[in-house]
Amino acid sequence: MTRKYLWQSCQVYVNPRIFVIENLVKYKAVKAYDLARNAPFAVSTIYYTLGRLEDKGVVERRGEYYIPTFKAVLAYYKLKGCDNYLANTLAAIVGFHHLQYISQEELCVALRELVMGGIEAKTPAAALVEYFKGKLDVKGLLSAGPEFKKFVALVFAGAGAEVDNNHIGLFTGGVFVGFCRRCGLVVMPCQYIKL
Repeated sequence: MTRKYLWQSCQVYVNPRIFVIENLVKYKAVKAYDLARNAPFAVSTIYYTLGRLEDKGVVERRGEYYIPTFKAVLAYYKLKGCDNYLANTLAAIVGFHHLQYISQEELCVALRELVMGGIEAKTPAAALVEYFKGKLDVKGLLSAGPEFKKFVALVFAGAGAEVDNNHIGLFTGGVFVGFCRRCGLVVMPCQYIKL
């Protein structure tokens, strides 16, 4: 993160919370000192804002770096909509393993669905649990749009277990949710599962 770039990107900020969230999503990992030094706010204001956002689960502290959580991704989406920064940060949170099977537009549609549902969870898996009110509703999931299904499959492929040699994710109610080596990211009964 260069001083010049940070300064150019923050000239119109009036709220330190917005400044911090935007820079965390843009850079994925930021030292508090670097962020505070280059901010258009008092150093103490940035440190205070980082502390408050950490208390609310928007950021996590790992050593001297602050990392955005999925809650920060949702907050950024509410502020700025969907862009490359958001997609890259979401990829870092969810995992790059199966990202080639979902487009940025599909990710954005899924995020819109979660934001419209009022979801505010720290991780993608927790967000889906909150979205489905604690229970994975197979009928509701099967009737969801294709973009949201792909996102759900992506999250469960990243957080799930290996079902067999070709499937990583979750098998529930006769429906596989996750990554199939033959089909890609899927939410459907898969004929290739061997239990």
